[in-house]
Amino acid sequence: MKGSEAALAEFYSQNPTDVSTKPNGTIVGTLADGRTINVHPASSLKGVPTVEIYDPTTKTSAL
Repeated sequence: MKGSEAALAEFYSQNPTDVSTKPNGTIVGTLADGRTINVHPASSLKGVPTVEIYDPTTKTSAL
């Protein structure tokens, strides 16, 4: 797997809830610990899809 398939597999392996798709194609969900997980269909990294986990308590992101 690579590209979009790998990004989606990583996203869904985290078992997010409240999953929705934004108009720009970003898929957003909530993890059990309250963090937000996103799949961006194309990032600034040469158009490669990325998975981001955002922690609202520390306001930090991890890719």
